[in-house]
Amino acid sequence: MREFFTQKSILGNPQTALLLAGFLGIRILSFLFFQHPILQGMVVLAVILCVVFLYVVNPHWAWCVLLTELFLGGAGHFFELGGISMRALLLAIFLILWSIDGLRKKTLRTEIDARHPLFYSGIILFLFILWGGLRGVWLEHPIPAVFRDVIPFVFFALVFPACHFFKQKKERSYLLRLVRAFIIGSALWSLVLFIVFSSNFMEVHGTFYTWLRDVAAAKITDMHTGFFRIVFPEHLLIVPFTLIITSLLMNKETQNPLLRLFQFLSLSILVFNLSRTYFLALFLGLLVLTYRHTWKVWMREAGIAILTIGVLFTGIHLAASGFQSPGWELFGIRIMSVVAPTIEESSANRMALLGPLSAMIQTHPLLGSGLGASLTFVPPQQSEPITTANFDWGYLELWAELGLGGLITYLFFLVALLFFLIQKIRGASSYHNFFLGLFAGTVSMLVMAITSPVLSHVFGILFLAGTAMVATKPDTSGL
Repeated sequence: MREFFTQKSILGNPQTALLLAGFLGIRILSFLFFQHPILQGMVVLAVILCVVFLYVVNPHWAWCVLLTELFLGGAGHFFELGGISMRALLLAIFLILWSIDGLRKKTLRTEIDARHPLFYSGIILFLFILWGGLRGVWLEHPIPAVFRDVIPFVFFALVFPACHFFKQKKERSYLLRLVRAFIIGSALWSLVLFIVFSSNFMEVHGTFYTWLRDVAAAKITDMHTGFFRIVFPEHLLIVPFTLIITSLLMNKETQNPLLRLFQFLSLSILVFNLSRTYFLALFLGLLVLTYRHTWKVWMREAGIAILTIGVLFTGIHLAASGFQSPGWELFGIRIMSVVAPTIEESSANRMALLGPLSAMIQTHPLLGSGLGASLTFVPPQQSEPITTANFDWGYLELWAELGLGGLITYLFFLVALLFFLIQKIRGASSYHNFFLGLFAGTVSMLVMAITSPVLSHVFGILFLAGTAMVATKPDTSGL
């Protein structure tokens, strides 16, 4: 693993620079085509034709294109064709090509162990997802809403081609470069957006803001202290990535100044995001890293991470407020709202969702209300009711839509995943820090799922699928 964290592999490889350019180019092109659906459709058709051609020539190249879109394409709606995102179309076409190829050659060309308990629990979970979709249609939920809820779970299917392609070192190297480009690009993107909004160069509710909100699915929130929260859906991956990096920094073999740089960049993204759930998940994930580490090593790395967050937030808030306030009161309010949700608007809204969500569960506790469901609630600051499909409470949302059986099956899958990761940690001779980072990252996902729909989100499922691929790998001699 050590060769993946050298200066040559991270910054010296031209592929990294190209991927960073792609990260920025995708966003610029999407903004330019924001109000031109025909041009967006042309881009989508061109990419689809390219993927089909590449798959015929070399399936590995088509796989790399799909991975690139997943890591650099943000929320996945930068380009659409007929209201369908390019990401969803690429996923469907790639899986169709993969299945046809497997049937034609009488093999799915996958290294996954069909006898592995995770495989069986995954199949049962798939059946509950299918049930949730059919029940949503039966209960007359809007068809687009049903598909919107089903599509993220389809990404679990990528574990099959991933097990095949990631046998090769060049594929793993490309994935790592994608992760590096994703972290660097996300950090720079958050910094640029913070500067342009905090300096009033761009205005909230302007054209650029509208594109960020409606296409990139971003939340740009003025905290009225000079600080702007910069939130993107893809930031969900930053907490587990940070924990993996921190775990690797606890091992002398993988310690590297550039790895420290990536930890710094990841933590800066979390500071701009300023999500209570993410910070709580990060801190609990750090506690998991005490496993198989001395207290001295853990205190050093956990202390560095926490100190970095404090210094970054203080410095950024001082600069944004014209050096008038370190912003500690803002940080304190965000943290205190975890235990006193009524003092903060978004926390109060989340609490207001509990009543209607509980009523939905009580209506169909065993069978669920089906995917594509929505509920109506009254925010504390308003008198008019709001109907939403975003339930916020991850586990309760699964219960409400998939029923008690679906929730229990998903939880069993997650517990089994953690169990087999522990087996990996105990059995690995060289990569236990990587496996431990995955374990801590998975725990952080479970924490975030308390108040976020992480377990039904594309990026949450991608992380769980990748972790399942590692957990089912029959050997520990390499990655």
